[in-house]
Amino acid sequence: MLKKGLALQYIFLMFLFFIVIIVGVFIVKFFYSQSEKKINIDITADVSYMCIQLNDTEISFRDFQDILYGFMTDQCDEFYGVITENLNIDDIKRIAAAVNPDVQIIHINECKLPEVNSGNIFVNFSMINANSNLYLKRRKINNSDILICG
Repeated sequence: MLKKGLALQYIFLMFLFFIVIIVGVFIVKFFYSQSEKKINIDITADVSYMCIQLNDTEISFRDFQDILYGFMTDQCDEFYGVITENLNIDDIKRIAAAVNPDVQIIHINECKLPEVNSGNIFVNFSMINANSNLYLKRRKINNSDILICG
């Protein structure tokens, strides 16, 4: 007489095979998730030297980003140069938001810092053309206002 079905040893081997597969999948997922974890490190750059070296020279937009970073992190106090690319107030907003999302960009008419410090950036232009003079200033205190004139 013929018996239909699987022998008990085959059922046990299939069960063991599935257990090995499941454990293997979890091990692979664990190591994969460990490799994808992002390391959050605040990278800070010392741009004081850059502000001094590039003062009274021509600067690119990339140099301007680094210099503005220096002003926002209390590393630079005064800078004068000629920007070789167009620059508008929206560019300054994007750069400032990347460094500190809480800072506000305020459009002013004069190239003068207000009397009261608020920790904001004051800009006296909407758009500055390439090869134009650019002036940045801040008071020598922590979290000072920043003045950008063109």
